Amino acid sequence: MRLMLTTVGTSALQHNASELERRRLAACANKKQVELDPSEQELLAQRRQHAEQLLQGPPRQVRRASAELNALLAYYGDRESAIGEDRHILVASDTAQGRLAAALLEAYLSSRAGPEQVEVWAPAGLVTSDLTAFYRGVRSLLKLCDETLPAYRLMGVPIVFNTVGGFKSQRDMLNVLGMFYADEILYIFEDPAAPLLRLPRLPVRLDRELFQAHAVEMALLAAGRSFAGQELRVPEWLPATLFDEPDAAGRRSLSAWGLLVWNQVKDEVLGEQLLGFDGVEYTAAFERDFFCLPQDPRRLRTRLQQRVAQLVVELERAGGQLEELVQQGLLERSGGRLRLVVAGEQRAAPLLAAICEPADAGGGLRFVEIEQLSPA
Repeated sequence: MRLMLTTVGTSALQHNASELERRRLAACANKKQVELDPSEQELLAQRRQHAEQLLQGPPRQVRRASAELNALLAYYGDRESAIGEDRHILVASDTAQGRLAAALLEAYLSSRAGPEQVEVWAPAGLVTSDLTAFYRGVRSLLKLCDETLPAYRLMGVPIVFNTVGGFKSQRDMLNVLGMFYADEILYIFEDPAAPLLRLPRLPVRLDRELFQAHAVEMALLAAGRSFAGQELRVPEWLPATLFDEPDAAGRRSLSAWGLLVWNQVKDEVLGEQLLGFDGVEYTAAFERDFFCLPQDPRRLRTRLQQRVAQLVVELERAGGQLEELVQQGLLERSGGRLRLVVAGEQRAAPLLAAICEPADAGGGLRFVEIEQLSPA
């Protein structure tokens, strides 16, 4: 089995469309479903019906109708039966056309692999009309990648990125992500007869020691903390491109690319040491539990400390009011104590909960122990 991650464009909707239809599709390319007027809804319904008919044909016809399936079928040697050997993730834009195109490909792949083997990701904000929204969509996509793909790698499942389809910035983004997450990236020229290019994973490895010296600061930045001026000391060697531009209040946050870089080293940094966050205390029992976690302990320790960092950031925003975090669902009350639930990796680790209580002074938290929970 492989994991095939495919970027989705609108080639299936545009195939054999008239020049007028192409112009009309371009005019509403970034609209969501609720923003379409009746004529645009009718146009998409017609293009969907046309695409569905084409995708019922033989592989040669399907390859002409869809750039994404052109690459996949080339990869499988036009053997549609081979589609069912793998799991598929489709990455679509957060638009009516993107979601429609993804639905067409999902139906095609599901009929050959089974619906349980096909998943669609359409991160909120992943559009080209709004740069701020696009960066938000990239962050959501990074989170999905980081929460999903390492588990497959842990199981020894090859990961293949098919970035033939999609809008240009979407493809470029996935090609960059592929350097870190994929074992192979597929590319094919527009000519259906052109050969498939298979690009291997680059041996990219970052120096973790550069991050270990600033592990607390990096963990908090990755959890959403922003800073203004010099109020938060960050590594001087971090390029400015790893931070977003200042917002209206003059505050900066770790950019999507900063998160990508951090994600490559965080398991080694967070998984081997217990960080000393301001306002957080640990009992001896908690420290013992932390270093004795079962089943991929480094990854579990990483996820636990990510949640603690998130808790610290949200507690700062809430002015130290723990009840606000309970209302947000970040903390749970159980038997007079507070629980910080940590989701385990799919098929790789169980769930756990960090038990905590208010510290004696200063409005901080004391972590008492770790509970092992049954997998979800």
